[in-house]
Amino acid sequence: MSQPDQWGKVLVIRPGALGDVCLAIPFVRSLERYFEVHWLIRPQYASLPQCLGLNTALIPLEKGREQAILPLLQQVGYDVVLDLSHWPEVAQLVQQLDCIPIRGITYDPDQDERIQINRQGVDLYDPYNCLVPIIDPMHQTERWRCLVHGTIGLDVPIEWQLPSLLPPGNKLRIFIHPHAGKVSKLWPVRNYVQVLAKLAARQPIECLINAGNRQEWLRSLELCGRLWARGIPARLVPKDRTFARLCNTLQNVHLALGNDSGPMHLASLLGTPNVVIFGPYSPWEFGPLWRSVPVTPSFEGASTDTVMVEAVAVALADALDSYHPRQRYRAAA
Repeated sequence: MSQPDQWGKVLVIRPGALGDVCLAIPFVRSLERYFEVHWLIRPQYASLPQCLGLNTALIPLEKGREQAILPLLQQVGYDVVLDLSHWPEVAQLVQQLDCIPIRGITYDPDQDERIQINRQGVDLYDPYNCLVPIIDPMHQTERWRCLVHGTIGLDVPIEWQLPSLLPPGNKLRIFIHPHAGKVSKLWPVRNYVQVLAKLAARQPIECLINAGNRQEWLRSLELCGRLWARGIPARLVPKDRTFARLCNTLQNVHLALGNDSGPMHLASLLGTPNVVIFGPYSPWEFGPLWRSVPVTPSFEGASTDTVMVEAVAVALADALDSYHPRQRYRAAA
């Protein structure tokens, strides 16, 4: 399809966090086929779309400095703004961008309440002249597709080229991400140790543990120490600002295991098979899109710590059987 000239320049707003940026990357790449796309994004995540091959113009949006970016946005001459974030501070920004003819956002107050969006006295939907209602539960990326269709009548398919799988080898390398932004999304360290010990009893493994930020460092050290105490080789992957080390690590492991959080979405984008432990937020709405096996609590809305070790062991078995069939592992009955 040729690019519609009347919708030539699109401003996408999805500042962060890491998982949200990873979800948005395939969507934004699809938009690039039809439009000149500019993306408002937090500076700490700006290197990631570039690393993954996007041509989008990235506009750094520093937290608390939304007003400073206004003159630039008002001068560019955008045809459409697509708000993918549902953040009050973004709504306040869009309120001052009435120079943009089409200002669109999906309309689903139920989801806003479910994921605890703090409106801070702001009418979240008031600045938009195109509200696209979402009736049935669907994945976040499908919501964004509905947004594009509802605002400008274009059906944008979301496609992503995955690399070949890493050959299994004699030792299975596993990336572990034991962190999450919310306590309700954390799976206990002792559970990680138990499920990895089950796997190590059947085949040699090596664990690469994401060290995370300063607050998460001790949790990573605890997991690393407990694994070594079980005779399981483990080492930490230090955090770097460019995400280059994290990307390189994920591209050189056979499997990723972790809580529902950004690095697991990045693993999916890089083609690394992943097992994701979910809590109160459904994988059918927010989960990674590719080579992913979700593990959910036994009842909806429960925290991640209610997920059983046996359920994660079965998910690991499914992932290995699906993506590395020569390295078969079956969970104990």
